[in-house]
Amino acid sequence: MSLLIKEQIIERFANVARECRDLEQILATQKNLFTVIQAKENNLITMGDFLDTRIGDIKLIAVLMTRFIDDIYKLKKDFNEIL
Repeated sequence: MSLLIKEQIIERFANVARECRDLEQILATQKNLFTVIQAKENNLITMGDFLDTRIGDIKLIAVLMTRFIDDIYKLKKDFNEIL
C-alpha cells in the first residue's frame, strides 16, 4: 500500500470522526428545543426567529450528513483498492 493511500485513509478517518463530533453537538442542541419553545411561548423570540433557527439547524445537519456519507464511501473505495 502506498504512503499516499495510507495518508488518504488516515485523513478520511479524521474527517469522519470530526463530522461525528459536529453532528453530535448539533443534535445535542436539539434537546434544548423545549427551552426555545418556552422562550417563544413567553414572547422572548418571534416565530420567524424560531423557524429560522430550526431551518438553519436542519440545513447544517444535512450538509454534515452528506459530508459524512461521502467520506464513508471514499473510505470504502480506498479499502477496496487496497484489497
